[in-house]
Amino acid sequence: MKKVLLLIVALALVIGLTLPMASQVAADGGGQGETLYLADTAGTNDGKTVLYSVELDNVSGHAILTPLPNGEIPFNHADAIACTPDGTRIYCIDDSSSLPCTRQLGYYDVVSETFTVVGEIQFGDGTQFKNTDQAAFSPDGTLYITRNETDKLYVLDTVTAVVTEVGTIKKDGLYTVDIGGADIVFDA
Repeated sequence: MKKVLLLIVALALVIGLTLPMASQVAADGGGQGETLYLADTAGTNDGKTVLYSVELDNVSGHAILTPLPNGEIPFNHADAIACTPDGTRIYCIDDSSSLPCTRQLGYYDVVSETFTVVGEIQFGDGTQFKNTDQAAFSPDGTLYITRNETDKLYVLDTVTAVVTEVGTIKKDGLYTVDIGGADIVFDA
C-alpha cells in the first residue's frame, strides 16, 4: 500500500505539471492490482467532468490518461472523488462555487460503464451540505468526507446522500486543524 501511496503522490506531481486543470485522483485498491482514476473538469461552467483511468509509462515518465467509456459525467466540478474498496464504483461529489453546481453525489459503475446520480448531499434535517473538500472510503466501505469551512469529518451515506457529522478534526486532541487543501486516505 505504501508503494501505491507513493505512486499517487508521484502521479499527482506529474499530473500537476502536465494537466493544470486536473482536480482529483482516486485509487482502487481491490481486485487484480490497483487502478488509478482521475477526474478532470477542464471547462469552466460547462456542466461536464471527464473520468479517466491512469497508466504510468515508466519509460517516458508520463501519466497516460484514457477516458473511461461513458465517463463524461454531468457534474460541473467533481471536487472530490473516491473509489470503493472493491474497485467497482467511483463516487464523485459535484461541489464548486461555479454554476451550474448541483452539490450532488453520483457514482460511475466501472463494470456497467454507467453513471448514476444519487442525489443532493444534505444533512438529515434537509439542510444542504456544501464545500466538500476531500473524500475517502475506509476498508469497510464507509465513505468519509470533509468540509473545508468547518474542519470536521463526516460520513456520507452512498444510498441516500445524507451526511452525518463524526467530529471536529483536532491535532493532539487540542487544536483544530485547518483542512482546506489537505487530503485523506486510508491504509488498507
